[in-house]
Amino acid sequence: IQELDSDDEDLQPYNDPDNIHVNYDSKRPRYLLDLIQAFTSKESIEDPEKFELSVASAEEIIKMQLANHHSDIAIDLLRIFLNLDKSCYMENFQELKMKSMVQIGSIYPKECAEYLCQEFNSEATKYTITRRLSMLDVLSETAKNLSKLELVQTEEISETSRGAQAPNKLLIKLNQELENRNKRDTQKIIRQRLIAKTRRIASKPKTLDSGGVNRFAEVAGWFFFPLVHGFGRKQMIFKSGTDLKDEMDNMLLVKFLNTIAVMMLCAENSLVAPKMAKEILGLSVFLRYHKESKVRLAVLHMVATIILAVPHKILVSDFTREINEFVNHLAITVKSSVVNY
Repeated sequence: IQELDSDDEDLQPYNDPDNIHVNYDSKRPRYLLDLIQAFTSKESIEDPEKFELSVASAEEIIKMQLANHHSDIAIDLLRIFLNLDKSCYMENFQELKMKSMVQIGSIYPKECAEYLCQEFNSEATKYTITRRLSMLDVLSETAKNLSKLELVQTEEISETSRGAQAPNKLLIKLNQELENRNKRDTQKIIRQRLIAKTRRIASKPKTLDSGGVNRFAEVAGWFFFPLVHGFGRKQMIFKSGTDLKDEMDNMLLVKFLNTIAVMMLCAENSLVAPKMAKEILGLSVFLRYHKESKVRLAVLHMVATIILAVPHKILVSDFTREINEFVNHLAITVKSSVVNY
């Protein structure tokens, strides 16, 4: 018995922490090719530990290495992530997956936007609505990331604008300053509400500093025009004002309109912004009388972004007729007892 006890002392425990650490390191991908193999190999996908480690480390690997590879690798990775489903329980799987896709789109924005718009506008039978919603999420979150668009919190609104007026000789000057601040605060609130129409899944972008560059301005056309021009040609057709062919789920349409609105905000003051505004106003004509109130409201949000993103001088010179026509539409809508938002 003593000899058996002595032999037992030499045996290593099955769940030795050191062994577990070594096992994890061997399963963690280190390169992009390892990442691709982890999500395409049946053996790797069926290994819960390897799958979880691959998903968790994907964003960092992509951020550090993808720029050194050809854009074809980016498209391959994006295709893999779009169709990737979790093979084991992961509480934050969707969040990590979205972060990885946004990182890919931020490194190769033109190529990835072209691919996503093409796939989104493909035949209805190719993707589920959930997959198409995910594509729109990637496009909008990538646009925010590239433009470094800041989500302004309502708590940041100046308390001075709510304060009482000081009864002194500087009252007139103070009122003027408060009025200017109220205008700025109103625009901040509108921006926050419009941007919040798309659910944020990826990490919050950094604040745009004074020396920052809006990278989205250079590629806005590759995001916006293929998405707008292709929408409705293959999987759905806009009818004169109210409905969609085959009664496509309105949730997808609302998401589409909100994504367009985010792109318009992200392209603020860019050279392509007026052309984008023309497309939005044309699209709004077909959908402003849609039978679904959420769609009509999304149209209003989309048009509102034009006011914020296009310089006022251009609005006055190039969009007077369209803006007046839309204002008349709003006036009729407000007075109507039939159309309710």
